[in-house]
Amino acid sequence: MAEFSDNAKESSSSKVAPFLANYGFLPRMSFDWSPPDEPPTSKPAKEQQQDAARFAQDMDKIWSEVARNLRASQESQAKAANKNRKDVEYQVGDMVYLSTKNIKTHRPPKKEAKTSKNGSRGPAT
Repeated sequence: MAEFSDNAKESSSSKVAPFLANYGFLPRMSFDWSPPDEPPTSKPAKEQQQDAARFAQDMDKIWSEVARNLRASQESQAKAANKNRKDVEYQVGDMVYLSTKNIKTHRPPKKEAKTSKNGSRGPAT
């Protein structure tokens, strides 16, 4: 039930329900189990081709709208994220902080380097 609700609800960024974007229609919300009046395969081939072409055009319109709305959402989020950022140019000799999180060294990890084998701090003797 929660998945159904999420798929039928309009997304805030795309302004379209995910089910509509994927299938071209919203899911049925009624419990009318009566079969359709005419199965889709009983139509003449020419009419099926026209229906398929119409469906493809409708899906193209939906996807174009979703793409336009997502671009607008991305621009809005980028504007909000960049509001407090400043362009900084560094010069040779400037003092900066450097994170060593992703730098590989041959030194022991910080946790192991804090105490030596005899329990004292500093180099092992």
